[in-house]
Amino acid sequence: FRSTLDHWSTFFGMIFALNYPITSLFYRKLEAKPFIWQWVGKGAVGAALLAAFIAWVLGPFSQPKLEYNATNAYFGFIPLITFVYFRNLTPTLRSYSLDLLHQIGKTTLETYLMQHHIWLTSDAKSLLTLIPGWPKVNMLVVTIIYYYVSRRLYKLTLFLRGMLLPDNLTK
Repeated sequence: FRSTLDHWSTFFGMIFALNYPITSLFYRKLEAKPFIWQWVGKGAVGAALLAAFIAWVLGPFSQPKLEYNATNAYFGFIPLITFVYFRNLTPTLRSYSLDLLHQIGKTTLETYLMQHHIWLTSDAKSLLTLIPGWPKVNMLVVTIIYYYVSRRLYKLTLFLRGMLLPDNLTK
């Protein structure tokens, strides 16, 4: 179930990562222009994204659950891109973030990969049970383990990336 619902997530994540420098350059160049041209450029992109978002809300999002699940992999990125764009529209908006979300966001790949191995069971229909009869305590304990293992995997990912793709090739 989850693999069909999210099968494009990893691909879109890589596309976002690859386009980050281009998007950053777009914002820097646009914000170097006179104020009116900044907002004309940002408004044009924003209007296109808003139109896509409205089409998503009226189309795929309003479908019954099973039909929505069948199309989510192809259209689910629209609200995400719209949110990210409007969230980062100005330098002031970009300067604020919640540290908790920042820390969680660092490990999204690892938490995505580990959710099926640690957190979820029965094809994502139930939570791993370590403490039977205490569902809230069990949820807390399993979530702590899940997050801890995801953080450790994140650190391992950074270590392996440093070995395979060093920042300074003269070392």
